[in-house]
Amino acid sequence: MRKIALSLIVISIIGYLIWDRYSILKNTPTSLENVSSIQKQSNEQTVDAPLSPKAKHDLLLSLPEAHLADNLNAPANTLRQDISIVCSMLTAWRSIYRKSGNPVGNNQDIVRAFLGDNPNGVIFLRPDNPAINKKGELCDRYGHPFFFHAESGTHMEVRSAGPDGVLFTSDDVYFTP
Repeated sequence: MRKIALSLIVISIIGYLIWDRYSILKNTPTSLENVSSIQKQSNEQTVDAPLSPKAKHDLLLSLPEAHLADNLNAPANTLRQDISIVCSMLTAWRSIYRKSGNPVGNNQDIVRAFLGDNPNGVIFLRPDNPAINKKGELCDRYGHPFFFHAESGTHMEVRSAGPDGVLFTSDDVYFTP
C-alpha cells in the first residue's frame, strides 16, 4: 500500500512539473512551426529557416517527456512499477492536453499518440522502446499488450494481463491514475 501511495505522489509531482512547465510556456511560441523563432530568440546568429524534420524530431526527443518510459519493463522493476510508469505517461499527457483529456483509441492508437502523433508532436515514448511490439502495441514485461480502458475523459485504467496472459483473471495488475 505504501508503494502505491508513493507511486501516486511521484506521478502527481511529475504531472505538476510538466503542467507548470507548459503553463508558463503557453503564451510563447512553442509549436513545431515556431521552433525556429524560439531558436532565433536564443541565438541571434541562427538563420530564420524552419528546422528540418530530423532536427524537429531530435528536439522533441530531448524533452523530458520522451524519457518517461525509459525504465518500463526494467528487470529491477515490478509489474506494479511498470504500470506506474505507463500511468505517469498518461498523467503527463493530461497535463499538456488538459482540455482534451486522455489519448483515445486502442493500444496501437495510444502508442501512436505517445510516439508524437498528437497536436503538438510531443513525444512521450521513444520509438526504439523495447516495450513496443511489432504490431505497435505497448506491452508488459511478459510480452502481453497493456489494456487501456478509458473510464472517463480524465481517468484511464491501465491493465496488464499478468503472467497468464489472460485479461480479468486474478494475476492481473491494474491501476487508474
